[in-house]
Amino acid sequence: MRLWGVGLLLLILVGFAVRIHHIDAQSLWGDEGWAVYHASQGSVPRVIAEAYYTGNHPPLYFLNLFLWMEAAGRSEFALRYLSLLFGVVTVPVMAVLGRRLGGRGVGVLAGLFQAIGPYPVYYSQEARMYPQAICFVVLAAYFFWRLSAAQETRTFLMGTGYVLSTALAGYSHVFAWPVLVGQGVFLLVDLVWRRSGAWRSVARGLVSQLAALGLFLPWLLYVFDRALGVSTQVEAMGVPLATIVRRCLSDFSATIPVIATQPTDLAPWALSVFLCAAALALLWPWRRRALLFMLACAAAPVLVIYAISFPTLPGWTRYFFAASPFYYLLLARGADGLGRWVARTAAGQSGRWRRVALTTLICAPLLLIQVRSLHAYFTEPAFQRWNYRGQIDRVVQDARAGAAVVLQGKSVMFEYYFPTAEPHYTVPSVCDLDEERVRREIAEIAATHDAVWVVGERSGACDPNQRAPQWLKEHAYQVSESWLESTIFDLYLTPAVVAIRPFTAPVAFDTQFELLGYGLSSDEVTAGEAVAIALQWRALHVLDLDYKLFLVVVGSDDAVYGLRDGMPQNWLWPTSRWKPGSIIDDRWGLEIDPDTPPGVYPLFVGAYNPATGVRLPIVDSRGQAAGDRLRLTEITVR
Repeated sequence: MRLWGVGLLLLILVGFAVRIHHIDAQSLWGDEGWAVYHASQGSVPRVIAEAYYTGNHPPLYFLNLFLWMEAAGRSEFALRYLSLLFGVVTVPVMAVLGRRLGGRGVGVLAGLFQAIGPYPVYYSQEARMYPQAICFVVLAAYFFWRLSAAQETRTFLMGTGYVLSTALAGYSHVFAWPVLVGQGVFLLVDLVWRRSGAWRSVARGLVSQLAALGLFLPWLLYVFDRALGVSTQVEAMGVPLATIVRRCLSDFSATIPVIATQPTDLAPWALSVFLCAAALALLWPWRRRALLFMLACAAAPVLVIYAISFPTLPGWTRYFFAASPFYYLLLARGADGLGRWVARTAAGQSGRWRRVALTTLICAPLLLIQVRSLHAYFTEPAFQRWNYRGQIDRVVQDARAGAAVVLQGKSVMFEYYFPTAEPHYTVPSVCDLDEERVRREIAEIAATHDAVWVVGERSGACDPNQRAPQWLKEHAYQVSESWLESTIFDLYLTPAVVAIRPFTAPVAFDTQFELLGYGLSSDEVTAGEAVAIALQWRALHVLDLDYKLFLVVVGSDDAVYGLRDGMPQNWLWPTSRWKPGSIIDDRWGLEIDPDTPPGVYPLFVGAYNPATGVRLPIVDSRGQAAGDRLRLTEITVR
């Protein structure tokens, strides 16, 4: 028992060390921001009311987070530490459950897979409800297994623990409930195959399941009408069962359930190592009842959620979280079972040591693959989430240098990261459809600042037509447009005047259109700053193509130190809309790379066919061929 206790302590320390490492290295992302928003309602009744209004998730995690923030604060470290705690607690619970199901070997290995598995580690570093739900699912499985045993004497205690932990799992996430289906199937099979008298344990289990559902019934009744409304707004997209199984096996085994980029499957050779270990669990004749329990609880969440379908949002394997601990139990049973089989062929003390050595040898490749995946998660940019922290830090720096910050609609990430002491504008200031008032508000802001940042959701109820950004596209110089999930960050330069310097003779771009002149807000800039560039075009005839334009600053070695590419007037005036003889005033904002060495650099402009990439030939003001890009002027970088 002392050795078992030491083993549990080591598992806890390993699980904690892996989860605490770089826990706050990455920015919060959208779902975490919304979790903070739901938990920041000021009181328990308001948190519950907000969960009802949203209708997507039960309130338990938000209530826990609300209480946790009152004690620990709202830093990224504090917010994610709650998930870390649930993730760490799950490790010894898994070990104890594994020991009940298959002995000490299975317990230790199951706890180890739970401790360093990339899937549970990833979610233990998010301010989301998944580690909490997994913890209660595993705890409920432990009580259920004890309750279903014919020889169990403390049935009331086990039943109470099962009912409470199951209800807590369900109040954490609705996709914890499919495990009950697997447990119900297990009870029915148990009733058919077990010896006489099994009906007592089966009855205890079914009554406990009904009691757990009864505890969840008040929430179902509370959100029933709201949930129906939400279900009609969300379009469920089917995914083939084979794809779900393959993706879950890959993520549960050793890949990172990537949110911000395209997920990649585990290499076939690596996945086959895990599948062989899981397949071994089916071979051993001992404790087949425990094997049935593992299989039923692993398969039920996958099959039930597949049957009801789900939206294929990035990282959708998180919806199948309840199956993951039972997959680790199967891996542990397979590896430990092979060690048991070898030990039976060697008698005495040497047999036991052979069992330990062989089990270690079998698990080593699995653990090495998982450790390698964790290392990639902590070090490679491909596994980084959206960097709201860095983006909003830049907005704050520009605001302190005099830029205006305009918030459109609601952005929980802006509210979390933007300092409350820093001023910003909300446009529209009044939620109505007064077009002229919105345009007047943004025009007044632009008139008193040299730059404007616009931050907002993709669509807002108060400004669904994006009237403020539309005015800026028409009258200002767009430097950049960045999307982080559904939040946009637009930077515009708003100088008072950018005078046009006309050419002595227009410069023709093939026979399509000609450039009459240009203007810059400044010929001198500091590296990292942006310059406003005005261009004046004239169409020569009707154009049937939407040509793209580019502005580029290059060094003597042709290194690019600034580049903008797009359609004229911030995409508002594509060339196919130009009328012959009409003059088009075009506006661009060009940012100089922060690493640009001090010096004088030429600024070029050009045009090309986006379908082929072929640039238009240029004829300069003297009628001479000027290549495929026109040198406008020089910019001095300080």
